[in-house]
Amino acid sequence: MEDAAVELEVWSAHHAPAFAQQFRQNHLQRRRDRNCLAQSEFRKGQRRGMHDLKAQMAAMKAAIADIFTEVRQDDRPEPQGKIRQAAVAA
Repeated sequence: MEDAAVELEVWSAHHAPAFAQQFRQNHLQRRRDRNCLAQSEFRKGQRRGMHDLKAQMAAMKAAIADIFTEVRQDDRPEPQGKIRQAAVAA
């Protein structure tokens, strides 16, 4: 029994550093993989958000153009005066 304990101690002293190093390398590789995936998902979200923002901006520009066209067709003096005021304010 005592020989087995000594043999185990010698084996552990010899092999434990290699196991610890391999564990550390595996741990770091998993961390790098997780970070890479997280960064990739973040960038995908950023691109999706930018695409949505551009679509919203295009819709707003179209709506503003429609309103502007509608107001220009109205030849009453009040809307024309408001357009001039807005242009001066801008």
